[in-house]
Amino acid sequence: AADARAGAGSAARRLDLASALVKVARLAPPAGLRRPIPCSTLHDGGDIALRVRHLTADRPLEARHGVRLPSVLTGALVLGASLAIALVASSVLPGLVQATTETLVRLIG
Repeated sequence: AADARAGAGSAARRLDLASALVKVARLAPPAGLRRPIPCSTLHDGGDIALRVRHLTADRPLEARHGVRLPSVLTGALVLGASLAIALVASSVLPGLVQATTETLVRLIG
């Protein structure tokens, strides 16, 4: 998404960014000599190759401007829904278990 926004509307900006990514990737030591690098984009070139392909494509990825909920808010919503379901189940479930047990006792007895 950052690449799409950085190069939005300009083929020259996309090519400049792709060129910079390749130059930075070349700074990484060869695989046999590789030490942990704190930048995940330099890991094995996989992310770099994909990003460069997207940036140099005839139809680059569009920047997404949609609203995304932060992870904390999403987690809170899931937790709240789970608690609501648990409360409903806890008030309905005992009555359902009792009715089922009484029906079974009558059928067996």
